[in-house]
Formats: sequence, C-alpha cells, structure tokens
Amino acid sequence: MNAVAKDGQVTELLNDATNILSRFVVPLYRDEGGRPSQVGSGFFVRAGSSQFLVSAAHVLEFSASLFYYIEPNVTAKLSGELRMSRWNGDREHDPVDVGVLKLKDSVPPYPKVNKYAVDVSYLHARILPRADKVYSIIGFPATQSKLNSTTRKVLSTVYAYRNRSIPDSEYASFNASPATHVILPMDLLKGVDSNGQQRTFPKPQGMSGSPIFMLIEEGPVVESRSFPIVGIGTKYRKAKKVLIGTDVDIAVAMINEAV
Repeated sequence: MNAVAKDGQVTELLNDATNILSRFVVPLYRDEGGRPSQVGSGFFVRAGSSQFLVSAAHVLEFSASLFYYIEPNVTAKLSGELRMSRWNGDREHDPVDVGVLKLKDSVPPYPKVNKYAVDVSYLHARILPRADKVYSIIGFPATQSKLNSTTRKVLSTVYAYRNRSIPDSEYASFNASPATHVILPMDLLKGVDSNGQQRTFPKPQGMSGSPIFMLIEEGPVVESRSFPIVGIGTKYRKAKKVLIGTDVDIAVAMINEAV
C-alpha cells in the first residue's frame, strides 16, 4: 500500500474495503502431481441470471485443467462458455489479455469460503482521466498459497496493492492508452495484506486476472457505485516496476454477448 492517504480514517476505510472486495476474488489452481498449484486469480460477476468468471486470457486459456475451491475441501472445475481476446502466439505479448467464462455447472455464491459474485453494474469502463484517482488490485499471490499436508486444505492469503496511475502522458511508452489500460507504479517494498498490515509485497505471480478497483476519485463524482471495478490485472513488468491492467470495457462486452 503506497502512502496515498495521510488521514487515518481514510486509510482504515480502504483497509475495510479491501476485506469486503476480496469476497469477489478467487485463486485458480491446477493439479501438479496431486498437489494444487496456483496459476492465477479471477473474479465472479453476475449479469441477470448468468454467472461469469473474469480473468486474464493467459490464465483462462488453460481453463480445462483449472479449478477453484467452493468449500474448504471441495473444488469445482472450470466449465462453461469461454471468450478470450483474439491473439496469435504467446499471450505474454497480448496487449488485451482478457478472458470471460460463462459458468455452466457450479456457480456462486459459495458461503462456506465467503465467495460471491459482484453485479455487472459495478464494472465501469473508461473512467478518464486516470490521474488523481487511487486504484487497488486485489488478488492472491501464488507464493502465499500453502497446502496443509494434514488437513489437505489450501490456505491462501489475499493481498492488495494501492497506488495512483502513472501520468496519462506516459501510457504511450507502454504501447497503451488511458482509455484501454490502467497502469500502476508497483514498488514491492510497499504492500499491505488483508489485515491492513504494511509489509513487503509478495511476487505478484498468481495475481494475473485480479480485479482493479477505483477506490477514491478526487475529481467529480462519476457514479453512485462505490469502488467500481475498472480493470483486470494482466502483466507485471519487473524491470519498469509497473503493473499493467486492461480496462473492463472488453470484459463487459464479452459478458453482454453471452447473456
């Protein structure tokens, strides 16, 4: 968590919001030698009577082998109608890198693991400019996912990273624009866990597909929805210390096509 707010009450509010917003986010696993191995994160969205899982395309392209927990010892395989951004070749170079899975079998809510779907009305596309707003990506770093060998339960810790966007004028240097992406400076020495404790942020591998929320708008009020989801985290560029997310516009379009 970067020091984006000096007021203690605001910081406390943001920490409480992180705990609430994490209920929509789920770690995604695949089996490796009989052990669950986390490959990414995703979040549940409800649109009418349909339920969706939104994540990065480079995560969902392996959806046939992925699963998530619906109870402490019960898993559900990913199944349903899959849509992904069009791309040929390595998804590492896909500038969009977004996928949406219309869930077919098991659907949220999953109260035993405190997971629920957010209504599609909370997804807000292209809130511009990106400047003067505080964003938070909330997900599950793979290094913080541990298997209890006795109970066979997977213990995952949710983390949030908060910061303002890079200046709108710098988006072009990443072959992106503020209309299509959300790019956050990411210093791993300044992180926060689900309890609001300041600590070094884990390596963000496993957070691909996590939602990016807009926490504070310092300009005019856009909508009545608090903490809208504005992006999907897709890439971490270690050399440039930035986290790149794609605007939710394309995910909303995919959801609308499938409803």
